[in-house]
Amino acid sequence: MRRAVWLFSLLSACGFEDFDKFDVDTADPAGSGGPGGVLDSSDSGLTGGGSGTGPGSDPCPDADADGVDTCSGDCDDASASTFPGAAENEDRPAACMKDSDGDGWGDANATGAVEAGRDCDDEDPTLTPEDNDSDGVSTCAGDCDDTDPTRAPGNPEVPYDDIDSDCDGDDGGYGTTASGGGGSAYPIDDYGTTTSTATVAACSSIYDLLVTVGISHTFIGDLQVSLRGPSGVSVLLHDRSGSSADDIFGTYGTSTGSLTSAESMYAFIGESGAGTWTLEIYDSLGGDQGQLDSWSISLVCL
Repeated sequence: MRRAVWLFSLLSACGFEDFDKFDVDTADPAGSGGPGGVLDSSDSGLTGGGSGTGPGSDPCPDADADGVDTCSGDCDDASASTFPGAAENEDRPAACMKDSDGDGWGDANATGAVEAGRDCDDEDPTLTPEDNDSDGVSTCAGDCDDTDPTRAPGNPEVPYDDIDSDCDGDDGGYGTTASGGGGSAYPIDDYGTTTSTATVAACSSIYDLLVTVGISHTFIGDLQVSLRGPSGVSVLLHDRSGSSADDIFGTYGTSTGSLTSAESMYAFIGESGAGTWTLEIYDSLGGDQGQLDSWSISLVCL
C-alpha cells in the first residue's frame, strides 16, 4: 500500500492526472510483473495524462526587458526602445513607437506593427519636430539653433558678424575684388574726362563695397569723380571740393572709408555687382593737370 501512495505521488509530479484509469491490483501487491512489484501493462490500465506548460513557453514574454510584455501591447519584443509609451512627446503617447535616441519622439521611418512618429532622425536626439524658440522652424526642418528665433532658414543674413543667421552653414556673403587701369596712360587733362573700367566676375547682390582711388592732381577743386556700376547706378564720389589741395588718395565705402563721398554709396546696395564698373574723372577747369594712378573696388556679395 505504501508503494501505491509513493507511486501516485511520483506520477502526479510527472503530470499524470487521470488516476481513474490507474488501477493497482492490491490483491497482488507484487504485481504480475514479477518480484519486486514492478508494474507492467498487464497490472493496470496505466495511462498518463496532463497538460504541463514547461519552461520557455510564457504566453506574455518580455524578451527585450523593456518592462512591457507582449500581452501589454509591445509591438516589437526584440527592441527595448520600442513599446507603448516610448514616444511620450507624440500626440499619441500611448502608441507603440520606436524611440532609439531617447528624445521622446517616435521614429518617422517605422514600419509594420510599429507606428510611425515624427522624428526625422531617430539616431540623433538634437533633431526633433519641436519648435522651442517659436520661430516656425524645428531642428528637423533645418533650424540650426532652436533656442534663438533670429537664427533659422530664410532669415536675413548679416555677413561677417560671426552668426549664421540663415542656417546655411556659413556666416554669409563672399568677397570679390577688381582693379581698373591707371598710370601714365590715364592722364587728367583740362576740360576732359578720364575713364577706367574694372570687371567683376560674379556678385548677385551687393551687401557692402569699398572703392580705393589714387589720383594725382594739383588742384582737386577742379575735379568731379564718379563711379558707375554694372546696373547703371552712378554715384558722385568727389564734387569739386578741396579747392587748391593736391591729390585724392583714400577709400570711399558704405561702412568704412577714409574719404566721404559726395553722394551716398548706399545706392549700390542690393544691386548686382557682376559686370563692368567705370570710374570717371572730369576736369572742369584749366590750368592744372594730373593723372589717375590706380583704383580698385572690393565688394561683399550675397
